[in-house]
Amino acid sequence: ASWERRMAEEGVSPDVLRQKAKERIAVEAILAQVCDREVYVTPKEVYEEYQAHPEEWSYPETVTLQILQINRNGGRAGGDARGAAANIAKELEGTDPSVFTKLVLEKSDGKTADNGGIAQPIEMNKLRPEFIEALQGKAASEIVGPVETPEAFFFLRVLGIEPAKRAPFNEVSETIRKRLMSDAIRKRRVQYAEDLRKRAVIRYFYV
Repeated sequence: ASWERRMAEEGVSPDVLRQKAKERIAVEAILAQVCDREVYVTPKEVYEEYQAHPEEWSYPETVTLQILQINRNGGRAGGDARGAAANIAKELEGTDPSVFTKLVLEKSDGKTADNGGIAQPIEMNKLRPEFIEALQGKAASEIVGPVETPEAFFFLRVLGIEPAKRAPFNEVSETIRKRLMSDAIRKRRVQYAEDLRKRAVIRYFYV
């Protein structure tokens, strides 16, 4: 009933809609017959695509962080987030990892505070810019901070860094094949439409 009301509001009858659906199905059937069936991607083409774009078919560098977050407003630090961050920086000087975890549990406003601030591994290039800059050249177990952002001060402890590596061909070959197929079909359909336009006869009627 809701669908019928909407169609009525748009001035489209069920019969018109059914006809449009039939036309669309017919067009897709024709395109599949005259265009899609002619497309085939060889294993050689798949491998050449893999070799030509190594940066695309790779696993990016990832990092696992332990995060201590001090919100500027509405956090455990009250109205003095900057002062709280300065005090934490002093407490972290020359300490072992257990102290960082203790401070996270006691003072962090982050979503991961309850599990010690340990976040899920994330691609390095997907981190916020302030974090990327602060982590440049850092190794596992190092602590950086406070990293200042508009909403908070952050302390970051690097738990691990997984360097970028090439994805095995057998893991990505099917994805590559499907992409090449999709691109080839799209180009073939565009060419088919252009050929139809060239052969079309267009007549203008003036009343």
